[in-house]
Amino acid sequence: LYWTGITVGRLASGALGLRLATPLLLLAGIGLSVLASALFWWVPDVSVVSLPMLGLGLAPIFPALMTLTSRRVPEAAIGVAVGLQTASSGLGAAAAPAAVGLVLQSFGLNLRGPSVFAHTLSLVLSGLVHAAGTSRRQVSAEQAGRASTLTPAFDHEPPLL
Repeated sequence: LYWTGITVGRLASGALGLRLATPLLLLAGIGLSVLASALFWWVPDVSVVSLPMLGLGLAPIFPALMTLTSRRVPEAAIGVAVGLQTASSGLGAAAAPAAVGLVLQSFGLNLRGPSVFAHTLSLVLSGLVHAAGTSRRQVSAEQAGRASTLTPAFDHEPPLL
């Protein structure tokens, strides 16, 4: 069910990405992910709804972050930044399920919902940390009179969170 949601979500976010600003699509995905993971934890009987919803919410996040990278990183460093993002996502895709599996094996499946919710909240936290760092860089750059050299990505779109 989750994979159906993520497949449909990737297709839909590709179409919506033509009409919506990328940061808005990213925020919508994060918001839906939080809602779905909370539903998965607190009302496990409706996992038939919450798991596809979680897939829909998570679907636009990776493509949106890849898109935003090209706007936030100097042109000469885009290849390295995208490579690091791709490698990090591969590492996370391998390590996170293995770690959660070990925790669930040791402490029981009753932690399945809380672990999904905790991972979703870590996504929110990383978005907030990134947004705070971006805002500080913008303020510092404006004070130094060189905002356009540090933050070209936000000439057309607001910060993520």
